[in-house]
Amino acid sequence: IAPGLSSKGINLGLMHFSGCGGVSYPLKPGPNNQGRLSQLVNSFSPGGGTPLAGALRRAGQQMQGGSVDKRIVLLSDGKETCGGDPVAVASRFASSNLKIHVIGFDVGSGAASQLRKIARAGGGKYNQAQSAQQLQDAFEQLSKNLEKDLLKKMRSCVELGAGNKRKSSLDSHRAVPK
Repeated sequence: IAPGLSSKGINLGLMHFSGCGGVSYPLKPGPNNQGRLSQLVNSFSPGGGTPLAGALRRAGQQMQGGSVDKRIVLLSDGKETCGGDPVAVASRFASSNLKIHVIGFDVGSGAASQLRKIARAGGGKYNQAQSAQQLQDAFEQLSKNLEKDLLKKMRSCVELGAGNKRKSSLDSHRAVPK
């Protein structure tokens, strides 16, 4: 799902939604979760409604706080069907250190439009996939972009110089092991 990220010390977690009342958090963010993440994703089957706003709200609440940059990757096969406003929820997190990236899987133009708006409001990127291979490609591209963002942030912190308070903060929240 997120090739290479877990080996870089990045915490991966999983939230699953299915049906208007069904939002669960089967895997809390943590290091070395790649194998378990893949197992869980492969065990899910779609069903019921699509509570995008509720899922984003809960994920955002779980990830708030701290100074470390965080990312939500929303994978959906449709648009919001449970009466929420996921674009408004995503925009609430736009000014924080939380970005929302979205992958639409086998979606029509109406759903793609809403998912694109969620990504834009959440400061992230939108990818669309129509097949299993395109879905894998979308996750790989997203993983590369996340890794590139992480390395760019680390370089800019290191360039600030030794003894700088921001550099010390980087060391205490190191995402890439020494």
